[in-house]
Amino acid sequence: MIQAQDFISTDRPDQSEGVFVLPRKQLQLETGITFSKNSLTNSTMLRYGIGKNTELRLENGLQTLGKFSTDAIVLSAKQKIFESDNHLPSITGIGYLSYTPNTEHPFSTDAVLAFQQEISPKFSMDWNIGIKERFQSFIWTTILNYSPKDELNFFAEYFADFGNKAPHHSIDLGIMYIINPNFQIDFAVGQSIFTTDGEPFATAGVSYRFRNTPIRSVEKN
Repeated sequence: MIQAQDFISTDRPDQSEGVFVLPRKQLQLETGITFSKNSLTNSTMLRYGIGKNTELRLENGLQTLGKFSTDAIVLSAKQKIFESDNHLPSITGIGYLSYTPNTEHPFSTDAVLAFQQEISPKFSMDWNIGIKERFQSFIWTTILNYSPKDELNFFAEYFADFGNKAPHHSIDLGIMYIINPNFQIDFAVGQSIFTTDGEPFATAGVSYRFRNTPIRSVEKN
């Protein structure tokens, strides 16, 4: 959603990628912990603006419950493609290069298109379509955002993965609160649906923007 004030905009805690791209030379840290019955994962992402409409990101996760392991190391780039004109949605493209150690095929490439449409001053909708696992899987997400004020955002999200196996469907609900223009805390809970073996999960995190130049407005997930 377009914000009247200059507030941080993040790509967590939901599963959807936002359309906002960091301005040039701005650095942002987003980190959080996800809990489920059989795992505890810490994920951290660094984002850096390298151009007017381009951003680079580096992401990794560590699983620390039971057997300690590291998730894939992911380098990604976001590129703003189109800015909303109130009739058409904003569009951003994201490309990923992943390295997963100790696997048969350690490198993989993925791609996602992120869309956002403002419905009203307080409501907006985001959705993603993409491919992953070396183009073997198709993903879809849809998220409805409600912002009663600039500092506070509630969301409800559906996300699904359609691969070689049976489709996996999930939902989550969450909240993001901006303590100051550069610092956000978040919390979300989710659950697989249409299956009997899905685990509920919860996630909580913090994000901080290291500002060096002011900007007038941002788009918030």
